[in-house]
Amino acid sequence: MQGQETNGAGGIFKALRTIPVILEIVEDMKEVCPDAWLINFTNPSGMVTEAVIKYGNWKKCIGLCNVPVIAMMKEPGAIGRQANELIHQFVGLNHFHWHKVYEKDGTDITSQIIKEMIQGKDVGLPANIDNVPFLGNRLSRCR
Repeated sequence: MQGQETNGAGGIFKALRTIPVILEIVEDMKEVCPDAWLINFTNPSGMVTEAVIKYGNWKKCIGLCNVPVIAMMKEPGAIGRQANELIHQFVGLNHFHWHKVYEKDGTDITSQIIKEMIQGKDVGLPANIDNVPFLGNRLSRCR
C-alpha cells in the first residue's frame, strides 16, 4: 500500500505535502471568512482534518471520506437488498475502518456480504486498494 493516498507510507507522504497547504488556506480563511466551515475531502482526510483543528486552530472543520458511503450504497445490491433495509455500523477512520451490517431486526448479515465479495460481486471496494486473494481462504474458515 505504499502508493495509497490514505494509508501507510503513501498516506504519510501525502499528509506531509498537503497539511502545510491546508494550514495556509486556514490562515486565509481567518482573514477572509472567519465564520465559514471548512469541509475537507482531501486525503489523508483524518490527518488533514486533525491538523486543521489542532494546529490551525480552526474548530469549524468536517473531514469526509466516501469509502463508508460507497459501502452503504453497493453492499445492499450485492445481497439483493435495498439500502433502507439495512443498518451499517462503522468503527475506525476512512480506509482504516471496519463495519458490520444488520437487518432492521438486528440480525447480523455481515457474513453474507463477505461471501458475495469473495465471489467477486461489487461491494464498493475502492479501486485504489488492491484485492487480497488470500482473504477468501481465511474468511471461508470463519463461519
